[in-house]
Amino acid sequence: MEQQDHCHYHPERPSVVNCQKMGYGLCQHCLEHDPQCAQPRQHCKFREQCVIFFRYKEARRQRARAGDMS
Repeated sequence: MEQQDHCHYHPERPSVVNCQKMGYGLCQHCLEHDPQCAQPRQHCKFREQCVIFFRYKEARRQRARAGDMS
């Protein structure tokens, strides 16, 4: 699968990371503020080294902790 040079959600921005399985990229803003794994519940052979999934998982944990604090 060919990697994108631009963000999947913001085509005017360059991508800083790419999903190796799906072939889309994310810009710095998306990676920092709302990282989204396209298929978080399905098997992915790249998961252990995936920056997108790592950031997605960390964002979920932070939201869960924030919910517990309320």
